[in-house]
Amino acid sequence: MRTKQQIDKIKSRQSPPIQVTDLLGLNELAELKKKFYSSNDIEVKETGPRVLKLKENDPIVQNIIERLYPMIGDCKVRYAAMFYVDKPHVLHIDDEKELPQAYKAITVPLDYDGDQEPGFFVFNQYYYGGPAKFFKGKKTKTKEHYNSTVTDYSAVENRDSKGIHPGIYSAMDHLDYEWLEGFSVHSYFNWKLMSAIVFDSLQIHCASDFRKQGSTYKLGLSIFTVDPDEDKEFEINN
Repeated sequence: MRTKQQIDKIKSRQSPPIQVTDLLGLNELAELKKKFYSSNDIEVKETGPRVLKLKENDPIVQNIIERLYPMIGDCKVRYAAMFYVDKPHVLHIDDEKELPQAYKAITVPLDYDGDQEPGFFVFNQYYYGGPAKFFKGKKTKTKEHYNSTVTDYSAVENRDSKGIHPGIYSAMDHLDYEWLEGFSVHSYFNWKLMSAIVFDSLQIHCASDFRKQGSTYKLGLSIFTVDPDEDKEFEINN
């Protein structure tokens, strides 16, 4: 597990989630879509997403990071990939076992169908115990792909007793309501093409049920970063 000192360092760099509009140009959007849709290197994960990994030093990845430096400060890329999904993500964080100093996650919307922009929820709650998905009360396998399954929320920080308002829950009812116990929404962002949604990697988040919003798929770019002085000193055991 992370030490208190490591967690305190992560917390010292946390900040509210933001959305930066018009981060990409139309040519860059077209280039990224072409890169994905014409690729023969797509990996299909056991949980469903189709993923195209990018190199950490890919020029478009580095350009995005450099454009965001004034808002997020120094960091280095640990992972970057485009992803295509036809069902919405459940509650999760974006963590890495071998790199404990997790920093920002960056999600760049690239494509969707339908007439209404899908949504993206970021919650007030955090988890520092390693890669995880959250299924309170569910009897499930202990691993979901790379992630541990968390069914006991005692280690989730900033739990809220008020619960999710039914009107908000209707936009994410691909989740069992019990899974949201103790959670509260910090931010809701539209899947606005060419923008960037930036949030703390260890802040719990999920997609809206975009199928109810008239879309059958989403394409996005994920960039996960770490503190620039990350030294890989240990793995998270969970």
